[in-house]
Parts: sequence; structure tokens; C-alpha cells
Amino acid sequence: MLKKFLVSFLAALAIITPVSAVSDAVVDKMNSIESYYYNPEGKLKCIPNYQGDVTVAGGTAEEKIWSGLTSFLTSEQAAGIMGNFVSESGLNPVRHETSFLNKNPNFDLSSSPEVAHGIGLAQWSFSRRISLYNFIKSRAPELIKYFDDGQTYGRLSGAEFVEKAGEEVANQLISLEIEYLRDEINNTYPAIKNANTVASATETFLRDYERPKNPDLIHHPDRLPQAEGIYSRLSGKTIEVHATTSGDPDCTNASDITTSGDAGSLQSLVMEYAWDTYHSAVFTDRKPAYAEAVTRRLASGKYVGGSVNGVAGIDCGGFVTTLMQESGFAPDYNSGNGNTAIQETWVRTNGWQLLNANPGTPVDTSVLQPGDVAFTTGHTFVYVGNIPGFHSNIASASYGNESGRAPMAGHESLTKNGKGETVRWYRKP
Repeated sequence: MLKKFLVSFLAALAIITPVSAVSDAVVDKMNSIESYYYNPEGKLKCIPNYQGDVTVAGGTAEEKIWSGLTSFLTSEQAAGIMGNFVSESGLNPVRHETSFLNKNPNFDLSSSPEVAHGIGLAQWSFSRRISLYNFIKSRAPELIKYFDDGQTYGRLSGAEFVEKAGEEVANQLISLEIEYLRDEINNTYPAIKNANTVASATETFLRDYERPKNPDLIHHPDRLPQAEGIYSRLSGKTIEVHATTSGDPDCTNASDITTSGDAGSLQSLVMEYAWDTYHSAVFTDRKPAYAEAVTRRLASGKYVGGSVNGVAGIDCGGFVTTLMQESGFAPDYNSGNGNTAIQETWVRTNGWQLLNANPGTPVDTSVLQPGDVAFTTGHTFVYVGNIPGFHSNIASASYGNESGRAPMAGHESLTKNGKGETVRWYRKP
């Protein structure tokens, strides 16, 4: 009965405004988890499902942050950073600078790099606030609402945020911010990695990373006792993965919905087939696993595309076809063994969903998921998402005597090519 009601509701909605097709499988899944909200843009209202390369554990905000930091720092360094975090944000990953929030409740966090308004665990401000905001938005746009709703979430302590937003949301936001922090430390603020005591770590992070007007512990006396307390409580303690539940009624638990196909296998194979950085054309060196796959596929009559300078498989459509089939993400992809134009026809006729509002309108890049395939005239590439160690969200190859590139981290625009043609994105049904 519920399934019939939902199907009827969606059919009625389609009369009012065009919606993306909803498969029976999705309807069954929504029915089984009692989730009946559908967004006409083709997305469920909130499914935070970011899988980054910093894993957090524990049931409290303190434990979650500690587990993430100690994945790449010593216990002393982690404690020193967290002693600062307590003063900065109360361990709330979406904490706002309260005095500014009171005066500017509708401030656009992605604007005005000259404004000091701080957000997040470290109270990133000025241009660093914008960088953090865009970093999270590019990887998990469904989580941005927790930053944007400062009145609801931006004044809480870490414990209050975990309770209100739910552990799944807290885990992912903390994971993202620690990933961002780690990259900043490695690239710009490495001094913290030389600290060997809680006191030196606390002061080094305060002075070099937080950079207050008075950069010493004399003017910030609470930070060191906070750091020492955290070190005493958590150093040497085994922190177990905690059951994750979402306390936000607008969010379905991330484990309840999965994307079609095996995105994990696709992402793993990308690392085997494609160079993790971009190389200018002409570049025909193939990674060993990709070279082996091309040789094997040629022997069995499978499509690998064209050759450049005698090297087979240096071809955009050949790479995408090989990746889709060999990973198991879409085993029948390009079953007609055709070039890029034929491949786009194949995805359309086999039920793949056009993610653009129409072929001439640039896609909303926040909806892209691993396995989505892009087309422009004569070219195709694939969205692979965030893969640790892979320096792009897309993987591509290119055919041509002057443009040939083996599979690698791509530089293509997600919205328009160099000739101004709109990039058309498709998703497996």
C-alpha cells in the first residue's frame, strides 16, 4: 500500500513539474526504510555519504576528533591542537564566531575574504574560511546546510552538535575538517609536526596556525590545561568505532542508500589504470595494469579505442569503456564497441539519466558521483570523486597524434569545454 501511494504521489508530482525518473529499485529502497521525501531535482533531501581518507571513531566529539588527528600526528601533537580547538569552537565542527553571527545572521560564508568571521573546529577565517567552505561543498554539498544554518547549529558545543545533528553527520564533518587541516599542516604549517610535548604542541599550533594578536599561552591560559586534560583522558585509550545514527529528521542514514554499481571497485581500478597526476600531451606511457588490460582485451576482441604512436588504448572512449567494464561498475557499457558519439547514444538508449537540466545547461556539479560519465563532441571522461592520492575528481585519456594522453588525473572542466560546448553528464540507472 505504501509503495502504491508513493508511486502515485510521484506520478502526480510529475504532472506539476518534471522530475528525474525514479526506478522501481529506488522506490523499493525508499519504501523499506520508510523514506518518502523526494526532491524534484532528482536528489534525496539529505544523504550525507562522504567517504574521505580520515576515519574517525568514538561516541563523543572529543573522541572523534582525537581519533582523526592521531591518524597522522602524535598524541602530544593531537592534544595540543585540541586544547586550541576547545577554546576556538568548543569542538563543534560548524561553530560560528558568535559575536559576528549575532550582528550578521545572514552572512554569506563563501564571500568577503576580508571579513574575519570564523567557522569550524579551528575557527577558520578570512580567505581560509572560504577555502574550507568550498572544500566541504565540493566533496559533500549536502553537509553545507549545517554551516549555513548558524542560528540552529553554529552556537552549540561539540556534544550538543553530535546530539542534534546525529553521529553520521558529525563523523563526516569532523573527517572533512581534519582532512583539510592535515593538508594545510603538510603544505603550509609543518612546525606542529616537530612538537614533542603537549605544551610545545599547544603553543606552536596557537602561534603558527591560529595566529592570534597575542601569540603565546600567557594571553590564552586555558589552552594548555585543556590540552593536558585531553592527553590524560585519551592518550593510550582504545577508541572503538561507534554506532552511527542520524538525529536529523531531514537526513537518511548514509548506510541506508547506496549508489548504483560498485563505485568502490571503480575508484580502486582508477588508481591502477590512471596516473594520479596530469601529464601534458603527447604522453603515451601506460600504467602496467592498464597496459595489461588493453593487451588482454585486444586478444579477446573487446573495445580499447585507438592507438597513438603505436601504443594501444590511448583513447578517451577506450579508457572509459575499459574502466566501466573491467571494474564491474557497468559490465555492458558500450556493448556496440563504438566511438564517443556512439557511446553517448548507447547511454541514452540504455536508460542512463542526463544530469543536466537540458543538454545545453551546465550541470550542477554538486550532484556528481563516482561513475558519472561526461561527453562533449569527440570526447568523454569519467567522474571518480575524491580518491586519496589521486589529484583530480575526474579521470580521462585522449586520442590524437598531438593530443594523445594515457589515462590520468584529468584537467577537463566539469561544465564547458575549451570551445564553449556544454559538458553533458550521464548516470547509470
